[in-house]
Amino acid sequence: MAFPLISEGNPLLKNHDEYKVPRDKHWSPYMHNGQLYFIYSLDPLRIMACDRHSKCSFTHNESGNDYKFEQANDSLRGGTPTLHYKDDYYITIAHSTLFINKTKVDPQLDWKRFYTVNLVVLKVIESNHRVVYLSSPIEFNEKFMSQVPIVREKYIKHNFLFPVTLLIENQDNIIIGGHVNDHSSYLFRMSGLSELMRKIMTGSESLSETGPKPGALHSLTKQQASEQYGFSFHVHD
Repeated sequence: MAFPLISEGNPLLKNHDEYKVPRDKHWSPYMHNGQLYFIYSLDPLRIMACDRHSKCSFTHNESGNDYKFEQANDSLRGGTPTLHYKDDYYITIAHSTLFINKTKVDPQLDWKRFYTVNLVVLKVIESNHRVVYLSSPIEFNEKFMSQVPIVREKYIKHNFLFPVTLLIENQDNIIIGGHVNDHSSYLFRMSGLSELMRKIMTGSESLSETGPKPGALHSLTKQQASEQYGFSFHVHD
């Protein structure tokens, strides 16, 4: 399959630094009214519409022309495809990539990667696509997770799930698929979604139609992870 042709530019397949990985990745596809869209990034929210010939253009772009990806700042990234849940609401499972600040307890953790898994809810009304909810980190059974070896121990010291697939079983249960610690693939069932989504759908009626300001979701992922796990995380100077 050919790479999409984006009217505002093409995917960055190589970096100027040969030792760094490409930045154009983790796009999240979804269908709305027969149109294929991709969430290019969640923060700033950038959404592309594509035709059957792989020609794409941005229908929503909250970034300026001078926007540059900053690894320590841009923590919230894509994950699974985005699926229609109910009415105007779509869900996706994203991940955040954080970098631990050194601690007195263990200075060797400085700049080690720390991953979280987050539920993101998108509200779509005609051409208005916006994020209306970002969950705190979803937790998984640590006893189970610790049975799987961490492949990149040089860079990662804590167990993690990297989400790549999503299935909606019914309005209360979803299946999250991904790999644990870069080693093995698993499926996890998350229940109790219907009550959460009811609250989100009710509460979103009073939210701004413009969605969160650029940078707000990245800051929130760091804040929530810090409160939940007790670490502080680096930001770009």
